[in-house]
Amino acid sequence: MLLTQREASILNAVIRSYITTGEPVGSKALRDAQSMNLSPATIRAAMNRLCELGLLEQPHTSAGRIPTAAGYRYFIENLLPNCRLPQAVKDRIDSIFPHCAQQPDSLVEDSCEALAELTGCAALLTTPADREAYIKNVRLMQVSRHTAILVLLASSGMMKSRLFRFECPVTSALLEKIDAVLQQEVYGLPLDALNPVMMQSLLLMLDEDSLAAAPAISALMDAANDIAESQVKLKGGTNLLTHREFSAERAKLLFDYLQNDLALLHILRRAGDGLSIILGNETGEDALNSSGMIVTHYCIGDRDVGAIGILGPDRMDYEHIIPSVLYFKDRLGGLLTERFSDDF
Repeated sequence: MLLTQREASILNAVIRSYITTGEPVGSKALRDAQSMNLSPATIRAAMNRLCELGLLEQPHTSAGRIPTAAGYRYFIENLLPNCRLPQAVKDRIDSIFPHCAQQPDSLVEDSCEALAELTGCAALLTTPADREAYIKNVRLMQVSRHTAILVLLASSGMMKSRLFRFECPVTSALLEKIDAVLQQEVYGLPLDALNPVMMQSLLLMLDEDSLAAAPAISALMDAANDIAESQVKLKGGTNLLTHREFSAERAKLLFDYLQNDLALLHILRRAGDGLSIILGNETGEDALNSSGMIVTHYCIGDRDVGAIGILGPDRMDYEHIIPSVLYFKDRLGGLLTERFSDDF
């Protein structure tokens, strides 16, 4: 779709005004705010043309215009400059990471929370996933008469723990027997080798204690699966309530959607390589109407291990948030590479 220079200029001005104020934009207000050397009638005619093209719409007969999903798409792809991130924002992002946790999944979770605060939107990150990682260490520790905790460390640096309950009072002898079998049979195995067949094999090796030991073996399977598969971390969901687009019924619909990890993974994975902008109205998901997502990927070394997404209103400040997200993913990937590249 080709616009005249005047049409592109007016579309750009309408969208920037709407991003700032959230209010429909009228021709006279646009001329005054942008110091345009055009009459309101000329601006109005151009706005009507942009409405015909599906780039703007008029929510009410007497109201000004607001952008459509197609309008935002044209703005993002044709009118946004290649923005340079101010040094102050870079410094703020740099300051996040020295305080982040040391384990990959904890580091991702902590940085996700910081990214939400930085952007004023909701942040979504997927944890590094590596089905080819192998089991580096397993530890069992008694917590009470009937409960224990299993800690699994993978070669990727990922660590997961599972608290589980025995049906009968646990003894140190039982824990030592389970630990001995695990040391002999699972150390060095790839995570995807911990399947139901392996679980049955481990229980058979425990002989008369197999029934008592079943909760521990089940906890091992769960921890391995959590490391092997990406988990979605969502932070800053309440930030969405500060935007007028997500109030009352709309907010409830969106928050219900955000509880569905599979749906979030699907949205994040549908984004291609590089940077993707996903406008909610284009997804077919009612819950995402009036929303927008900025999605990119972070790497450990040259390996793509996870996605980063920013979810906010479709009128979010793309010009400033996009370079912030790109710089953030480079810093996160660099830190993960520095700490864990030898393990992946």
